[in-house]
Amino acid sequence: MPVYVGLDVHKKTCHAKVIDEHGEILEQRRFVNQRDEYEYFFKHIKDAKVAMEACYCYQPVYELLEGMGIEVKLARPNRTRAIAEEKPKTDAKDSEVLAKLLAIDWLPTAYVPPQEIRDLRELVRLRTYLVMVRTMFKNKIRAELAKRWIEIGDPWTKKGKLQLSELEIVGIDHCLPVINALDERIAELSRLIQQKAVRARMRR
Repeated sequence: MPVYVGLDVHKKTCHAKVIDEHGEILEQRRFVNQRDEYEYFFKHIKDAKVAMEACYCYQPVYELLEGMGIEVKLARPNRTRAIAEEKPKTDAKDSEVLAKLLAIDWLPTAYVPPQEIRDLRELVRLRTYLVMVRTMFKNKIRAELAKRWIEIGDPWTKKGKLQLSELEIVGIDHCLPVINALDERIAELSRLIQQKAVRARMRR
């Protein structure tokens, strides 16, 4: 018979509670939020179905359990709390509520995209971050030019970058190589994202 596990996951710790189909508590434990702790905890639990909230730190735990062949459902935090209305709020009660809602099929679940799409989103987020960082360095160069009343048509073309390097301004000389390196990384990520997006569409 399946057992139902509620995981209340935090940045450093996790509180787990295991119940049977009748809602009886079979086991509960608090442990450090580390890979080997989860592997040890689930090693002796057979036919487990797991519920956890869609918190900011859910992804590594979700993917670990998924890789172990465990069925995991992600709960919407606001909907879960609205149903439970447990006060005072504690980790032990939260994990028990998750397990019980899962057992009676009342868990308000959140959509979790396939691994391929999650990986693609990670690449998009990384590219977005690098573009943001590159913009900061470009703004610094623009400020260096403005302070000296220097105008360059488009400083980010090959010709414009050559003009920037010829100015021999310390602030520009330090920022320009970083921008060039980021240009390469962003272009590489763009190609990779395009390739993965095409593969994902072909599999639909």
